[in-house]
Amino acid sequence: METAKTSSLGPRLLWVPEGVQFDELPKPLQAALVDIVNPAYEELVLGAQTALEKGQGLSYVALLFWELLGHFDLGEAWGENLPHGDSKRQRAQLRRCSRLIDLKGRTAKFLLEAQKFYAKCGETDLLDPSPQ
Repeated sequence: METAKTSSLGPRLLWVPEGVQFDELPKPLQAALVDIVNPAYEELVLGAQTALEKGQGLSYVALLFWELLGHFDLGEAWGENLPHGDSKRQRAQLRRCSRLIDLKGRTAKFLLEAQKFYAKCGETDLLDPSPQ
């Protein structure tokens, strides 16, 4: 069995906690990690040019990961509550997920603004402590 650390997919699976058997996760969650979270990590963290972009990219991907888990939980709750109508638990989950989506949007906006700034001002990384 593959674990997050030994996966043939490489280090991109750092979002799966160590010791979790990737192939034992629900198939939709596996697909979302591989198809959504991992490419976002590659693009926004590994592909970032500056420390600021890497930090913001990491924040964005972490929020994306938690949002994904929230959607997964919402889907399960929806299936359980469908015959009975809406529930307080489901509404609370939806509010938490909505807050994550809002935070992710704000993080993305800041990340795009930082990228525009660096494109305009050159490759200078304001967080790099080495002398210019």
